[in-house]
Amino acid sequence: MHFALGDSLVFDGKLVSDHIVGTFADDGAGGKFTLHRSVPEALPYDSVGVIFHNGAVALSGTLCMPRPPGRHAAVILLQGSGGESRPHDARAQGADPNWV
Repeated sequence: MHFALGDSLVFDGKLVSDHIVGTFADDGAGGKFTLHRSVPEALPYDSVGVIFHNGAVALSGTLCMPRPPGRHAAVILLQGSGGESRPHDARAQGADPNWV
């Protein structure tokens, strides 16, 4: 498989048994990599996509709810304008799932 990101970052690899091995190069620097399958750790909360409508405007978000019953503190995170992703897995953004 071959992936090119931008003008200079290139990954080349092949599937060998249950992992991917290959090389990467970025502006003259490079190296080798091996990717192994792993099962992600279960997060301590559930998440669901939500949409709020106000006239012609639709605001999308992700509601993350703790699994244990009872009252919990709430936090609202707002980001700037423009296209951004909202991964349902906070770890994709480097977040500690125990601090959501």
